[in-house]
Amino acid sequence: MRPERHMGDARRGGLTERYGARVPDFAGIRSLAAMGWRCHFRVTSGRGDDDVRMGREAVWPLFGLRLDTAMATLRCATEDDVCGLAGALPADLELDPSLPCHTGLAEPRQRAISELQQYWRRMGAWTAESWKIPFAVEVDGHLVGTQTLEGEAFPRLRVVDTASWLVADARGRGVGREMRAAVLHLAFDQLGAVAAVSSAWHDNHASLGVSRSLGYVDNGYELHARGEHVDRMRRMILTADRWPAVVRPAVTVAGLDDCLPLFGLA
Repeated sequence: MRPERHMGDARRGGLTERYGARVPDFAGIRSLAAMGWRCHFRVTSGRGDDDVRMGREAVWPLFGLRLDTAMATLRCATEDDVCGLAGALPADLELDPSLPCHTGLAEPRQRAISELQQYWRRMGAWTAESWKIPFAVEVDGHLVGTQTLEGEAFPRLRVVDTASWLVADARGRGVGREMRAAVLHLAFDQLGAVAAVSSAWHDNHASLGVSRSLGYVDNGYELHARGEHVDRMRRMILTADRWPAVVRPAVTVAGLDDCLPLFGLA
């Protein structure tokens, strides 16, 4: 077995000076790797030995956003979370039909890829005017689903929408209501929303039941394609004036201050 060799830190070679910081000299690193060296390096500033790597939350503050209730923890999902949940997507979860469809893949893998591409789309297209936060939901330390909170023209309209799904084992335990209540707390009590809307097929009694238990009222319906047919999508709305009277779990919010510029609220 070939012994492992280490390059050490940035000052020992394999790096060059650019824009006042030491950055990898990839050509040099490839040459060393070809000779059997395993290369480890860190980037340092040109002003000394302080490590200037930025953590994930420093680059994208949403990764530090967390909502805690007595039953569940919601945090902005990472790629690892999405991949971890991809194999547990319930059969009744309808994916966005605008997502790419890749031929030659078995359906479970295609659905998993679609879920990941949807995540990338949401993160990559984020603006203060149009955003969608996919929260990974944990119960007893296990990922059980996702809860999305989204705002369109939010700085002007202050209206949010929600969507969610749970693995089969987590259903019927009040988790769906708990995680919806958590993001509504974020929307109304932290971001200043004036209304929250939701929609579900007329026969999705679980989703409609969660909405009504949290104070939503009927707001008409829309006709949408559903497979080969057209069906009714029931619309629901909850306004900020009704929210204080709703019986709901206590929610602790962490990491929001650094995220406010992303919502146009700094």
